[in-house]
Amino acid sequence: MIEEIQKIICRYYKLDLLSLKSRSRRKEICYPRSLAIYLCREFTAHSLKVIGNAFNRKHPGVLHNYEKIKRRMKFDNVLRNEVNFFIKIILLESNDQHKEIIEELEIELEEIVGE
Repeated sequence: MIEEIQKIICRYYKLDLLSLKSRSRRKEICYPRSLAIYLCREFTAHSLKVIGNAFNRKHPGVLHNYEKIKRRMKFDNVLRNEVNFFIKIILLESNDQHKEIIEELEIELEEIVGE
């Protein structure tokens, strides 16, 4: 499931997997990475260490990214909508039968983030 979440985030933020796992601190990479870590923590039963290994991070870094997104979601409606969007995509892609819904949600995401 971690790999699937990474692929979804990479696809929507137009990143390659190596960038997502890199040490880069550029906002264009850190933000999607934080989202991916948050989603992995929410959707899997994997330990912080296992999630960290998937992102080339130590478990304190994973916890920091998870907590950062969790805190921001309390007051950032755009982030909350974005996370909800990715939750829908993860659930739908795990069911493979809903390609049209995924396409509609992609359009919805573009409207949410204003691209």
